Order: sequence, then C-alpha cells, then structure tokens
Amino acid sequence: MRAASLFQAATDPEVFEGEEAHRSLWDSVLHATHELLFGVWGGSPSRALRGSTARHRIIRTAFEYLDADPRKPVSTADLCAAVGVSPARLRAAFLAASRVGPQRCLKLRRLAMVRAALRQAHPHGSTLRDLALAHGFWHFRRFALDYQAMFGAAPS
Repeated sequence: MRAASLFQAATDPEVFEGEEAHRSLWDSVLHATHELLFGVWGGSPSRALRGSTARHRIIRTAFEYLDADPRKPVSTADLCAAVGVSPARLRAAFLAASRVGPQRCLKLRRLAMVRAALRQAHPHGSTLRDLALAHGFWHFRRFALDYQAMFGAAPS
C-alpha cells in the first residue's frame, strides 16, 4: 500500500520541481522497496515473509551467511550448503518473498549495505573503493553502474 501511494505521488509533475523534494521522494521509494524485498525495517515483516516460516528461515539464514563475510563471493552452491536446501527450493523461497532470485537479491542487499556504510562514513574514514571491496564488489565500474541504477545517484 505504502509503495503504491509513493509511486502514485511520483506521477505528479510538480513533485519533482525541487531537488530536495525529488531526493526525499526517492529515499521514500527506496525505503518502501527495501520493506517489500527484505521485510522488516522498523516494523513487522512483509506479508510474503509472514506467509511461510520455512521460507523466512531460508532467507534469514542466507542473509546471515552473507552478513558474516560480505567481502566473500557467494555462489548458489554455497548458499544451498549454508542453508541446507536444494537450489530449486532456495530459488523458490527468494522468488516468493522478493520476486528476484537469490543472487540478484544478495547483490541488492550488498548495494544497500554499501549505501548504509556510505551514509555512516566519516569524511576521513574509508574510501569508496574500500567500502565497495569490503562488500564484495571487485569490479569498481560495474559497482558504480549498479549503484547508480539502484539509487539514482553515483556512489561518490
């Protein structure tokens, strides 16, 4: 419901007249999208995640596996071994909960983790390249393009 009302608001051309209004609306859309993809963000889990405790366990365990070492490349076989399910069951759980496959979902999660780290970074802290590497992005140009496609702005 919230996401639908945000997208409807985006159809009003006056919404985008001010840069700050545009940025605020974009942040709201990202927040709602995160809630749809990942469930909890300061509230209750999404309906898709509430629907199946087994699905919830699979996704939670996969995210915990990624969060333990975000720098490490994660294959579908690694996830299946960590979660204890077949590739088909892993894919089905992710598709049912987030409408994207496990690899795409984990990539989106890594991008969100980098964005959170950038927002918390101090001016004299880690470089953008360090943050990208720490979250499993080794091809910096590809990372920058993916980041811009997801968030609408360059990571720098």
